[in-house]
Amino acid sequence: MKKILLLFICFQTVLTAQTGQKNFIDQPYIEVNGNATLEVSPNEIFIAITLQETDKNKKNAIESQEKKLKTKLNAAGINCTKKLTVKDFTSSYKNQFLSKADVRKTKTFELLVSNGEELSTVFTILESLGIANSYIIKVDHSDIENLKLHTNIKAIIDAKNKSVSYTKALGQKTGKAIYIREQAQIIHGNYPQYQNLRQVYKSSLSMEQETTASEFKNIIIKATVLARFIII
Repeated sequence: MKKILLLFICFQTVLTAQTGQKNFIDQPYIEVNGNATLEVSPNEIFIAITLQETDKNKKNAIESQEKKLKTKLNAAGINCTKKLTVKDFTSSYKNQFLSKADVRKTKTFELLVSNGEELSTVFTILESLGIANSYIIKVDHSDIENLKLHTNIKAIIDAKNKSVSYTKALGQKTGKAIYIREQAQIIHGNYPQYQNLRQVYKSSLSMEQETTASEFKNIIIKATVLARFIII
């Protein structure tokens, strides 16, 4: 008897939960998509710079190239202590004629600049030093997470405004939100990863409109949310 009573209570609980869920779903509601776009200027541009030895000439030694690079960057107001880091350093030994050993060294740095003007300065310095192996690793913003959140909020507001307009046209009103879901968020960097720095510089100079190499394209953040509001 106790087992039968327990099963009955469990059945009633499940039935009540299902009924409650059905009543919730059966409420009149409106479902809309909200969209928002935000453009921001990047303040973090990461550049890879690779130095290479091509012979035994002391003038071309890695150490000499590094010293000249740091001297010019610091002179241009780019703090190497804070913004320049070593990412890779390799050396190889090759046997040449008469068993003479030759050493080849490669050293890769990562340089952080804050805007297109600094990028242009770096390019000019690299050109003057004959350093051709340089490319953009990525373009970012130091406050990107908050910017993404702000864009999502704008998308939610857009969804609410649409809902209000639609229900008003029907002589009804929009009530509280009963469901919100982030559909997608796409961040478009205007420069592909590992793009050669020389290409970026030249493309900015070849644009038809008046521009300079110091101008850098914006980061575009797009957000879409799906929202449901009760109709009252």
